[in-house]
Amino acid sequence: FPADPYDRIWTPDYNAYGTPISTDLQVKEVYDKRFGLPTAIMQTAVTSSAPITISWTTSASIYIFLHFAELIEYKGNQTRNLSITKNGETWLDTLVARYLVSNTAYSTSPDTVVCYSFSINVTQTSTLGPIINAIEIYEAREVTGSSTNQQD
Repeated sequence: FPADPYDRIWTPDYNAYGTPISTDLQVKEVYDKRFGLPTAIMQTAVTSSAPITISWTTSASIYIFLHFAELIEYKGNQTRNLSITKNGETWLDTLVARYLVSNTAYSTSPDTVVCYSFSINVTQTSTLGPIINAIEIYEAREVTGSSTNQQD
């Protein structure tokens, strides 16, 4: 992706998970700038009236990053409070998608489950359906041998 400082590959898959939405306004990384999320990626999202479920299988140990930002300005008493489950178990109790501010939920250690099913749900206090802007999956690999020449 040309605007990505880490040269990641971003592939849209809007129709598989819900209704695509977007904005021309800039989404800010206020809390954690280390993710270096391209503006164009965070300016798009998928929403749904039902839980958004993303499933896959792998034999690799992986790290997972789920990126969120609210792209619509709430009207009146509208809210969007998310909860996330992994394989039916609570992964994150509550995440509040803030307007034009990115927020990331991520694993802190590699996971080795073969079948993954992440479900982005809304809490009982939410009036709007779930949203997700992007997901990243990284394979954790063991480094065998010395990473530098022993003579260095």
